[in-house]
Amino acid sequence: MRTIQTSAIIGKIKVFYEYQEDEKSNTLTQLGQYYRRKFIHSNTQRFMESYLNNKLEPTIGEVINSDKTNYKLKIIDVIFNYKRTTDEKMIYKLEKEFLKQKPIISRNKTQ
Repeated sequence: MRTIQTSAIIGKIKVFYEYQEDEKSNTLTQLGQYYRRKFIHSNTQRFMESYLNNKLEPTIGEVINSDKTNYKLKIIDVIFNYKRTTDEKMIYKLEKEFLKQKPIISRNKTQ
């Protein structure tokens, strides 16, 4: 098992959390391993963001069981009144713009 530490930002709260990643699968190629890790990370990130949107205040040491990913996410640090860096602001704006454009892109693909 390998411990993965990452973070999620919701509003003015930045939460650092960790989870235990399973051992590598012997049936996957290196590229398959990469996509597997990326898939797991994306799912834990979405789950944590959703959890934080529905919770008033996260606490350090709190362990959250994710039914969707079958991982236990442990909150290891919380920063309240967090101010995004310039790079984080740029990425956030790009994500918001992409989400606005996504329905238009999907609609154009089906035509």
